[in-house]
Amino acid sequence: MRDGRLVIMRDRSQIWQSAARYAVRDAAHMADILPGQPGIAFEVHPSGPWFIARGRGPEHRVAAAGWPEMWTRSGNLIVVLHRPRSRSFGYAVYAPSGSRLATLATGLTVSVAGQRDDDLGAGTFWYLTAGRNLARTDGTATRIIASTRALGLTSSAPPSVSRQAEEFAYSLGVSRSSPALFFRLSSAAPDQRPRSRH
Repeated sequence: MRDGRLVIMRDRSQIWQSAARYAVRDAAHMADILPGQPGIAFEVHPSGPWFIARGRGPEHRVAAAGWPEMWTRSGNLIVVLHRPRSRSFGYAVYAPSGSRLATLATGLTVSVAGQRDDDLGAGTFWYLTAGRNLARTDGTATRIIASTRALGLTSSAPPSVSRQAEEFAYSLGVSRSSPALFFRLSSAAPDQRPRSRH
């Protein structure tokens, strides 16, 4: 932080600085900071507002309640959707511009939402749907990999159920390119406003 502005450095060189000032002591007191090739996403306080900047441009506030989770290999951002005091979670894909491209899942309990996995090496996001399907997205295409129920993994499975189901699916010969395509995002998809959470 420099004079209340978030500053991103690489090799002692400044690569980005926030346009606005934030009331935090230093960057360690911010909730999440996700620098990436497509832009910068950050959340000022837990359950607080989150912001996104395309490329190295100025940031702007995003209306959706939640927090940025990871940049995908497609250059889109995975966001965990969650309103304060709500018991429901979800996932959505956002463009670096801040527009919502797709909602991946909604109505997830904390135990299901906690079974997600950020595969940073591959730039993919693994998660369970409300129907207990294991899904993977690169921020553009989403594929259903397996049904955890069909694999014999129940709701009482340990927190690593998504990793176990992923490994089991691969052992059956399901590769990263073979699962059925669930849906594909259009780069021109309209911005969808967040639905109300109960």
